[in-house]
Amino acid sequence: MKKLFGCMMIVSFVLGLAVVSRADWIDEKREKLTRELVELERLEAKADARQKAVMRKKIAVMKARIAKFNSEYPAAAAAPARPMAPAAAVPPSAAPKAIKVEAVKEKRAIAQAKRRGMEIGVSAGLIASMPGAFLEMQNNFPFGELKYGVGYAQGDDSEGTTRKHALVFLSMARRFTPANFQGVRPYWAIGLNYNAYTSGQKSGSLGYQANLGFESDLSPTSAVYLDLGYGVVRTGFSPDFNGVNAQIGYRAIL
Repeated sequence: MKKLFGCMMIVSFVLGLAVVSRADWIDEKREKLTRELVELERLEAKADARQKAVMRKKIAVMKARIAKFNSEYPAAAAAPARPMAPAAAVPPSAAPKAIKVEAVKEKRAIAQAKRRGMEIGVSAGLIASMPGAFLEMQNNFPFGELKYGVGYAQGDDSEGTTRKHALVFLSMARRFTPANFQGVRPYWAIGLNYNAYTSGQKSGSLGYQANLGFESDLSPTSAVYLDLGYGVVRTGFSPDFNGVNAQIGYRAIL
């Protein structure tokens, strides 16, 4: 009889510990969810108009989690309220900084997705040693970037004759790093140009260019780039123009 009584006491004691441990876990989980909700509401109050929409979605999700948890583990009516541990102090500048970082990450993710599509760019500098300016479109594919556009250049040929050139060009480029690489992204590009119109109301013939370029993000949706290389512009009836390519440009996602 005494052994049976002792066994019952031990079982009761173990069950009691299990119940207490489970109750503690439920209370701690409930407090954690509540603290997270309070923190989201605090960040939402400091957010700008665009970020408020994002924060409100997160708050709605958190409230739904809390409601589901409370339905599964209802609080005991007679249980004394446990004091909530104060949230860690956050410097006033930390919240705006965190929101800004999240906004930049979101824009960068959108930009990376759009980089699979089309970009538009402008550049100025030298082509075949002639001053010029260019307008280009760039289509991005998994295997590389296809560039095409128009340009204007003016310079003296080897005989000292000054000519103006309206050019169209097509080139293929490929980065040495992934498109979403943070930092300076080197790439190579080769292509053809056609001298569609030159001084004297004449058209020329095909030329070519080969460049080594460097690209860096200016913002999550735009970038600056530098092209260095060699180019040839041909008239077909007078000396060719050839020499250094050196162009600096700006490109943005459409």
